[in-house]
Amino acid sequence: MSQSFKFDNFPRNNRIESGVLAADAESGDTTIVLEGQHAFDENSFIIVGGRGQESTELKQATAVSGSSVTIAALANRHSRGEPLTVIAANQIQVWRAAASGTAEPSTASYAKYGSPLDIAYDDLSTPYTDPTGGSGFWYRYTFLNTVTSAETSIDDSQGVRGGSDGMYVGIDAIRKAAGFEFNRNIDDTYISGFRDTAQSAINSALAGRYTVPFTTPVSAMIAEITKQYAAALLMLDQYGDDNTTGKAKMSWALSQIKLIIEGQSTIIDGGGTQVPAVENLGFSGYPNSSADAANGFMFERRSIHGFGDRDY
Repeated sequence: MSQSFKFDNFPRNNRIESGVLAADAESGDTTIVLEGQHAFDENSFIIVGGRGQESTELKQATAVSGSSVTIAALANRHSRGEPLTVIAANQIQVWRAAASGTAEPSTASYAKYGSPLDIAYDDLSTPYTDPTGGSGFWYRYTFLNTVTSAETSIDDSQGVRGGSDGMYVGIDAIRKAAGFEFNRNIDDTYISGFRDTAQSAINSALAGRYTVPFTTPVSAMIAEITKQYAAALLMLDQYGDDNTTGKAKMSWALSQIKLIIEGQSTIIDGGGTQVPAVENLGFSGYPNSSADAANGFMFERRSIHGFGDRDY
C-alpha cells in the first residue's frame, strides 16, 4: 500500500522571513535588492517570485549586505514588488517509525527514510509518496540545508500517522472565511502559520477524547472548526484584538470544541460513520483557566507573528 503526503514547506523552523523586490531584476542578474533591511545570513535560500508562477526560482544567498543580496544568476526576469520568501533549508528529509497501538512512537523510534527531497519551492507544500507506507507507520520530517549540511530537529516536526496528509483545511478556505480572498498582499505562507496554530490547538484540546491527529480528510465539523479558528487568528492579527468578527469566529470555534469535549457533539467522518472516542477524561467546571491551558486554548501568538500570549 502506498502513502502520499504534502509536507508544509514553510513552518516556523524553515521560514525565516518574507518580503518583496525593491527593484526590477533581469535574467542573468546576480544581485537582487529587497525592500527594507533584513536579518538573514548567507547560505539561506531565497524563493524569488510567487506561488504557482512559472518564473519563480530558488536561489542560495551567497552574500547579504543590507538590502542587497548576491545570488547565482537569475534565469528569469522579475519585477519590482514580486514576493520573496527566505527559507533556512532547501530539502526535506522524511523520517518513519513503525506504529504500535494508537499512540505515536517516541522520536527515538524514528529513522531517516529514503533520500532527501528537493522542496517544491513554487508551492506551499512538497508532495511525497511512500510506496510501502500506510497506517502501519508514523511520519515526521526535517529540513536540510545542502550548503551547510545543517538540519532541523525531528522534535520540531509533528508526527502524522499513515492514512493522513496532516492538513485539516486548505489555505484558500481560511482566506475566504477571513475576507481576504482577493487580498494577495497577505501571502499563503503567512496564513499557513495560523492554520498550524489552530490545528495544534484543536489536537491538544481533543487529545483526551479522540486519537489525534485526525486522519484526513477530516470530518466536516473538524474542518470547519479549524477554518474558523485560523480565520479568527488572521483577522485579529490584521485588524486588532478588538475585531468583533474575529472574536465571534474564535468564540464559535472554542464553543464547538467544548461541546465535543463534553460529549454533546460527535464527530462524523466523510463516510457518515461516527469517529470513536477514547477515554473521556472530563474537565470539572469547564471551561476555566486551568482547563483552557491544559487543552490548548492558551496559545503563543508571539512565536509566529510577534504577538504575546492570549487566551479566549
